[in-house]
Amino acid sequence: MKILIAGAGAIGSLFGGLLSKDNEVTLWGREKHIRAVRQNGLHISGTTELTAHPSTISAPSGSYELVIVTVKCYQTRSIAEELSGHIDAEHVLSLQNGIGNTEIIQSIMGAPVITGVTTHGAEYLGPGMVRHTGQGRTFIGTLDMTQDLSSFLEEISDTFASSSINTVIAENMDKVIWMKSIVNTCINVLSTIDGVRNGELAEDSRISPLCKESVEIAKAMEVNITLEESIQEVESVINETSNNRSSMLQDINAGKKTEIDCITGVLLQHAIQKGIDAKMMKEVYKKVKSLEK
Repeated sequence: MKILIAGAGAIGSLFGGLLSKDNEVTLWGREKHIRAVRQNGLHISGTTELTAHPSTISAPSGSYELVIVTVKCYQTRSIAEELSGHIDAEHVLSLQNGIGNTEIIQSIMGAPVITGVTTHGAEYLGPGMVRHTGQGRTFIGTLDMTQDLSSFLEEISDTFASSSINTVIAENMDKVIWMKSIVNTCINVLSTIDGVRNGELAEDSRISPLCKESVEIAKAMEVNITLEESIQEVESVINETSNNRSSMLQDINAGKKTEIDCITGVLLQHAIQKGIDAKMMKEVYKKVKSLEK
């Protein structure tokens, strides 16, 4: 399959490196990183040990069967606009954090957009180098039930599986996205506040009340998630990615903007709309925003 990774940071480079073993993969990202990959290959260490040699571009161009968007959620609109008119994409896969990315990409690019989430852990080490910090699960599906993308979803699943990316086609992708946002609100946010790796959050007393508030908001938005399954999912991801520094913590350490607004911030917006007083969520949101400044 001919694939473009649009936004080749930690996760994008990990997926691009794995997929490049059996597919025609092109990376597009920050120039220093792209230049290093072009000159010396992409070095993946940790859970996966691999030196890959995908193609690279410095600006969007070409035709692709699949474009995988892996940028930060606050960059979704700008990258979709940059891709639109410069590439020919048969399908687009949003593999991002946050709620609403798929709708933004669809409105700008027009190509059929598949929604995906992953719990793989990855850390950007420097130009041309990423660390795979934990095996995870990847879910793909569609939010637009009027589009029949079943055959292409099967093709993506098979392609990912052959590259050691365990993938599940989800029937209720909306629930999966909300669950990922709940997981991120617990793991990414708390690990950032404490400045710790994911594994140090095991048995953290703040997880249960955060999940409780999140589930209340989800149910108010007609997304059926139980408290028990949300806590179980958070604990499972902590265990799978115990050695990972969350992407939000990596952003704070690098002095960058975080994705807090399109993860926890979106949940809080829904809470306000539904009259839900999510006290702990407001507290942790404010703490991350203060660190961001």
